[in-house]
Amino acid sequence: MARSDEKFLFNMHMFNSDEDALDKQLAEGEEPPVIYEEAEYEAAKAAAFAEGRKQAETEAAASRAQHLTALMDTVAKNITALFAQEYLREKIYEREAVDLTLKIFKKLFPAYTAAHGFEELQGFITGVLEKHSGQKKISIFVEPDFAAGVEKFITPLSAQHQGVNFAITADESVKSGSCKIRWEDGGAVKNNEAIAEEILGILQDALAAGSAKGHDKDNDDDASVKGRETQSGAENPDE
Repeated sequence: MARSDEKFLFNMHMFNSDEDALDKQLAEGEEPPVIYEEAEYEAAKAAAFAEGRKQAETEAAASRAQHLTALMDTVAKNITALFAQEYLREKIYEREAVDLTLKIFKKLFPAYTAAHGFEELQGFITGVLEKHSGQKKISIFVEPDFAAGVEKFITPLSAQHQGVNFAITADESVKSGSCKIRWEDGGAVKNNEAIAEEILGILQDALAAGSAKGHDKDNDDDASVKGRETQSGAENPDE
């Protein structure tokens, strides 16, 4: 603090130049302040901005990857559950389809036999006669309700197969729509009931074993159908 007898305050204030102050700091061992040029400042600011942006982008990419991984895990779980539900739905649908087919067949087959059984019988008899027209005698066994109709059907065929003696017999053991044909060294059988039972058996087996087994048996079922078609014309009158 200045004394009261001093007229000036020069001893309280230093009016030296900045260079003198800097020289004093250097003499005392102090580090001089760093002075940047404007271009260096702008370059440093741009570099810091670029580094910050790069780091932010890296962190954002890592966050997106983590989110995407979690999302894909969720999708995979949902797809697995969806496939399981679809598999179950397919099995239920196939089982219901087989069950419906079984019920329809049980109701439709008797009605079809009643409506078209005689027409099919005529076609079967015609086919057998074309293959065995050289026989001397052909015996045809049909159900009593069809006997008169078959005899009427055979009458015009007798003119086409001269020398063949046709014998029509009403046989109560022969079921509706079926017949037995015999000649000297062979015969043929049309057994609608056996065919119906075989078809019912295939459908019931499919229901019991499950739809998967039904798919595996597709080829076998096709072969069975062909076998039944052959059986309808099989030359085995004793069945």
